[in-house]
Amino acid sequence: MFKKNLPLYLLIFFSTVLSIYFRLFDKLGTDFYLFWDSMVLYCGPYYFSLDKNPYGLINECSDRVSNFKYVYLPIYLEWFQFFLNVSQNLFLKIWIALITVSLLLTTLFLNKTFQFKNYFLSLLILLFGFSGIPFYGFLSGNVSIILYMLCAGGILLSTKENPTYVLIGLVLIGIPSMFKIYMLIFFLVPYLYIERKYLKYIISLCSFSSLFFFYNFYAYKKLFQEFTSNLSILPIAGDMGVGLFKIVNLINHYILNISDLYNPGRHNWNIDTTRTFNMLPDYSVAILIILLFIYLATMIRGYNFTSSKSENIRIKVSLGIIISYLCLPRLKQYDFFLNTVASFYLINSDFFRSLIIKILNVNICRNITYFLNFSLLAFYNIKGDNFFIYPFTLLLLILFIFFHRISRKTEASLS
Repeated sequence: MFKKNLPLYLLIFFSTVLSIYFRLFDKLGTDFYLFWDSMVLYCGPYYFSLDKNPYGLINECSDRVSNFKYVYLPIYLEWFQFFLNVSQNLFLKIWIALITVSLLLTTLFLNKTFQFKNYFLSLLILLFGFSGIPFYGFLSGNVSIILYMLCAGGILLSTKENPTYVLIGLVLIGIPSMFKIYMLIFFLVPYLYIERKYLKYIISLCSFSSLFFFYNFYAYKKLFQEFTSNLSILPIAGDMGVGLFKIVNLINHYILNISDLYNPGRHNWNIDTTRTFNMLPDYSVAILIILLFIYLATMIRGYNFTSSKSENIRIKVSLGIIISYLCLPRLKQYDFFLNTVASFYLINSDFFRSLIIKILNVNICRNITYFLNFSLLAFYNIKGDNFFIYPFTLLLLILFIFFHRISRKTEASLS
């Protein structure tokens, strides 16, 4: 996939250089802190240990968490008390080492899943695709870096034929949902290709994660109320990212006129928490869209794209990751560690190229793949999260489905 492709090498090179500049060097000398989200995991349990409200503003704990709130389940306030056995500086060093190893492992797992031969180029694509948003996400130090490593490892194991590997893989995919419940959607990836007998394990793991949340509600009622309160004001705090809910909200507000507009811009937790925000219209439309994507995933599950089992699984993995991202309600900069590589694989796969060539010709195929690679690697919107990412991911899925359907109709008419 990387052989003798000078334009692609140049795109990756310029994406890397520009991303490092705009995401890092351009911010040096300002009030920008590296790995700012890491200290939230330290300061929440710290406030809890002092009998203070860990779900209020925790800016007295560290300079890195000014205007931040704890947004994880109450049980982790107790489980993560061991963080307090070390100083903040030592915790930060340990955490940076942990997320760095997680990033490298994520690249390794994806590299093996998609059978890329060049690990270093895979790492550059993972970090610096989508205008370097994943690199910026790494600099945040968010726990999602570790969660997506578990997902990537689980996806790799779920592609194996050994039943033990498959089961371990499904468990690894399920663990992140115990931190962020919406990450259950990544079970759509193995759903596309695993045998029917494994589906009961997916249902069991989804049930376990849901029960884990209900346990938090039962065991920590007051804290759980504070937790859900923080989640409910995310639209007001300007912290919804660029995921499905944001897209739905824009449609509901500007086109259907049935929803209030989320607060745009950089997140700000220092707000009036008594303000209410009706998310029912957004929830309703988003759930409908997710159900449509699940239906699409079910259709893909029952279809074999190629006679090669391994290539068929790789195509389904890439499609599963893309569909999962389109279902995620909230996409932040630290959420894109799987989508860049999956999208790159699909764009440059021999199968996708063959579909385009069958319908059009080699030159048009080359132009389409150049355009898609350019959009993935070199489209820059420097300030804030990139709103083009969701539409681009949706466009890629639509193009694949379109060319595949037209190709099948053409083959049927010729036979």
